[in-house]
Amino acid sequence: MAASVSTSIKMLVTVFLTLQVACMVLVLRYSMVNNKYILSTAVILGEAVKMVVSFLGLVIGGFNTGNPLAAIRTDLASGMELTGLLKMSIPAMLYLLQNNLLFFGMANLDAGTYQVTYQLKTLTTAAVSVAMLGTRLGQKQWIALLVLSIGVGICQWKPTEGGQTTGLENRPAGVCALIAACCTSSIAGVYTCLLYTSPSPRDS
Repeated sequence: MAASVSTSIKMLVTVFLTLQVACMVLVLRYSMVNNKYILSTAVILGEAVKMVVSFLGLVIGGFNTGNPLAAIRTDLASGMELTGLLKMSIPAMLYLLQNNLLFFGMANLDAGTYQVTYQLKTLTTAAVSVAMLGTRLGQKQWIALLVLSIGVGICQWKPTEGGQTTGLENRPAGVCALIAACCTSSIAGVYTCLLYTSPSPRDS
């Protein structure tokens, strides 16, 4: 019974994330075609919203402990530790750069091409995992990555037509920005994984 519930939750989360990513791309592209705003401002506002939501998560988690004030103080104190802040500042800056690159890419590509090209993140993440974590990929995994690369290449060779455009798009620049975003996202994600899996000095 427990395994069935766990599987159902995983499926719901997967469906939700899929819909969220798809809707985000469509809404973002629609907003760029029909409105003008400073992309860097949108990125900073997005990060501010994430910070507020994260703090709300801390508050809700604190109430579940029975002593919310003490739990929140402990979480904030551990989060403000200088060593941890310096370590996490690297992926934080990479993600900030990635978000700016994603907005630039979206401004220069149609939604379909953007969505397909950004799937290269799977390929770059695999490459970075092999380089930084020493991950070994099986034959089927390499074949899947090859098929993914071919699919992205076909999308670039024959892009989608009929989407909304502003007439100011620079397709090569958009594709380069997305590839750079894939690389920065992969490095940040694998580096974060490395931080969490590496033993801390206190554990040694």
